[in-house]
Amino acid sequence: MAKYESAIKDNKMLVVSEFNGLTMAELSDLRNKLNEAGAKFAVIKNTIFTKAAEKAGVTDLNCQKLGKSLAIVYGPQDEVTVPKEIYNFAKTNEKINIFGGIMDGKSVAVDTINKLAVLPSLDELRAKVVGSLNVPISGFVQVIAGPLQGFYNAVNALKEQRS
Repeated sequence: MAKYESAIKDNKMLVVSEFNGLTMAELSDLRNKLNEAGAKFAVIKNTIFTKAAEKAGVTDLNCQKLGKSLAIVYGPQDEVTVPKEIYNFAKTNEKINIFGGIMDGKSVAVDTINKLAVLPSLDELRAKVVGSLNVPISGFVQVIAGPLQGFYNAVNALKEQRS
C-alpha cells in the first residue's frame, strides 16, 4: 500500500483506468510503450487503491463504480506524457477505459485527461519555441545580406562587362 501511496504523492500525473479482457500480449505491448516513455504501469485492486489515495490525501476520487481491478499509469515527468500514452493506447484498444486521474495530488476527471493527452509534449513545445526564435534571426540575416548580395552582383556585372 505504501508503494501506491508514494506513487500518488511523488508523481506529477497518475491515470486510473479500467481494463477488461486484455491479453498478455496486449498488456506487454502497453507496458513496453509506457516504459519507453518513462511511465510505470500497475494493476491494483480497487479497494487497495482507494485506501492508498485516501492516505495520500485524495478523497474525492470515487473508484467504487469500477471493477475489482484497476490499471494505474504514472510517471514523474510532465503532466502530458502519461495521459498521452494511455490515451493513444485506448484509442486503438477498446478494452481499456480511462476513468480519471490524480494530478499534483488532486483528482481530475476523464475530460481533463483527454484534453492533456492531445496537447503537444514538452519536447514538441520546446521545438516550436526554438523554431519561432529562428524565424526572426533568419530574416535579420537576409536583411543584412541583401545589400552585400546587391554589391556583389554589381561588381560581377562590371567584371563581365569589362571582359
